[in-house]
Amino acid sequence: MQLFFLFVLLSLLGSGFSYYFAGLYLDPSTWWMPVVFALGFFVAFYLLWLLFCFIGSLFISLAKTPKKPDHFAYWAVKETCQNLLPFMGARVKVVGLEKIPPNEKFLLICNHISGFDHLCLVAHLPTRILSISKQENEHLFIAGKWMHQAGFLPLDRRNAFSGLRTIQQAIGYLQRGEASVAVSPEGTRSKDGTLLPFHEGSFKIATRTGCPVIVVRIEGTSLIKKNFPLRPTRVTLTVLAVLRKEDYEKGTAVDLSNRCYEILRSSYL
Repeated sequence: MQLFFLFVLLSLLGSGFSYYFAGLYLDPSTWWMPVVFALGFFVAFYLLWLLFCFIGSLFISLAKTPKKPDHFAYWAVKETCQNLLPFMGARVKVVGLEKIPPNEKFLLICNHISGFDHLCLVAHLPTRILSISKQENEHLFIAGKWMHQAGFLPLDRRNAFSGLRTIQQAIGYLQRGEASVAVSPEGTRSKDGTLLPFHEGSFKIATRTGCPVIVVRIEGTSLIKKNFPLRPTRVTLTVLAVLRKEDYEKGTAVDLSNRCYEILRSSYL
């Protein structure tokens, strides 16, 4: 929320200076004008930010894979998520955040019920976390290119070789300590909220790196679009379990997939 508070501060300063130097303070009937000025400045700053993001996206090529996650691009994506979710009426609560190891990179496994799922993870988890998601997301207007530059991982579900390359890139992030990785092993969003079968390929990220595996259940994100703009939506991210290397190293990726599936499935009961 750094961007939001910066724009609020600049808006208040701009409003105060405009009100004072225009001499409006001499007329008591204009007491309401600083509020209008502040709102105007705030909207103007956000429009300038969007313009900056648009112009910046013109210089980002999707054909070039970043060698490592870009810090500024990730900050821009995270700030955008933190501002977009409240605007959409999402009230996000994280349960069990203290379970997540603060100084380690990890693989996060979660269910998938909405396009807002991973936005909530990025916005509300304190660590840098990059998601594996469908390749089509890279073609989202403005946002897709910034996500690409930030190091988010596209997955072409029709191309097995592309999937392997994405897994290898995620492994590299963890081994070099550059970012945590989030994945929804169902592969597609659940339309009725039930937990779909897992694809075990993404669990190789953990078995090959020995990183902690965080299992998170996401609730409420499927209602954000339905409730906007009339009603707020309560979203809950619940950390169900943290699996250490010693908890799964004797098994295979399939075994780890089955274990995480059962942890998530039991939370539905």
